[in-house]
Amino acid sequence: MVEVKITEVEGKYQAIIGDWTSGPPSIMRTVNRRVKAQQKLLAEMEEREVKMEWVKNAPKKKCSRCKGKGYLAAYMHVAHGVCYKCGGDGEVIDQRKVAQNDGN
Repeated sequence: MVEVKITEVEGKYQAIIGDWTSGPPSIMRTVNRRVKAQQKLLAEMEEREVKMEWVKNAPKKKCSRCKGKGYLAAYMHVAHGVCYKCGGDGEVIDQRKVAQNDGN
């Protein structure tokens, strides 16, 4: 098995494959593409974490469909009665309070 190390040199990625540095252009293009894709994925994950944090801290109110229970007894035969509006949490985001906060 050949050891592959990837280092960044002046914004470009350099592969050290086995005993020789760099490599055929096709390998370097693949390495650069993979590293850029990985950086893009990390940025998207950070953005999702920010959104998840917002959702976690958003103003919530009791679900009007299940009255805060998270399930509907009359629909136990469908998905064990889990409320589709709140996803079983019993709370939904209060859109009115979100709109008021965005206006300020």
